[in-house]
Amino acid sequence: ELEGLLKGARELDPILHGFKNTKLLNIGVHDILGKLTIQHTTQQLSEVAQVVISAVADLHWNQLIEELGRPTHADDPERTSWYAVLGMGKFGGGELGYHSDLDLILVYEADGNTMRAGGGRFGATTSNHHFFTELAQRIVKTTTRMSPFGRLYSIDLRLRPTGRSGSLVHPLTKFDAYYASTQCQLWERQALTRARIVHGDKEFSERVAHSVRHAIVGVSWRPELVDEIQSMRKRLEASRASKDLKRGPGGIVDVEFAVQLLQIRHGLSCPEILRP
Repeated sequence: ELEGLLKGARELDPILHGFKNTKLLNIGVHDILGKLTIQHTTQQLSEVAQVVISAVADLHWNQLIEELGRPTHADDPERTSWYAVLGMGKFGGGELGYHSDLDLILVYEADGNTMRAGGGRFGATTSNHHFFTELAQRIVKTTTRMSPFGRLYSIDLRLRPTGRSGSLVHPLTKFDAYYASTQCQLWERQALTRARIVHGDKEFSERVAHSVRHAIVGVSWRPELVDEIQSMRKRLEASRASKDLKRGPGGIVDVEFAVQLLQIRHGLSCPEILRP
């Protein structure tokens, strides 16, 4: 439906906001009338966000290919370097609220250069890293900018490898290397238990999903990890009021941490539990 609305459109904001608001109104009415369970409500809110992010990403992907050329593999300029967007947190878990942020990570297939149509030795224009950084920045700008219609979503990219100090985007090899290194912290593996592909080339997305599962169970299990997770939990609890629904004693984080601990502990022998 959204693809049809955007076809040939010059102004994106009215269409994107109109689509989102129509869907949220429909979900909200069914929610208020008790015709949707909490699980169905949060799942549908997540699906609307996924459709919007996918549409915005596709629009900017096509624009950037026209401006900078197609990203290719360094060892094979005929191959396109694809990308995947990971939803994290509540977005990855399919449990968005009406005002939830979208936690995202963008991973691309391989380093190389972009090539304009026709190729040749004058075909290269810029690096893939620059191309995908620009793509991530445009997705964030379109989604978060304050327009006369409001803001579509708030986006948080801090869950990416190396956090705020790191690059906005990573090739898959560096993504894998980070989670295989001692630099990766336990809480980052916990965060990956809720990672889900929300947009991207199907074949490459399957490779990214495999990397995510491997990263979750990539740490050798030892009993001390229980103490480490409990220590993190206590620090979060201390940072909030006792009645905080999310981080307070008995809050949502208690359930999340317990599940994540079990996924890290048993994911290697029971891979079917490694799902958001």
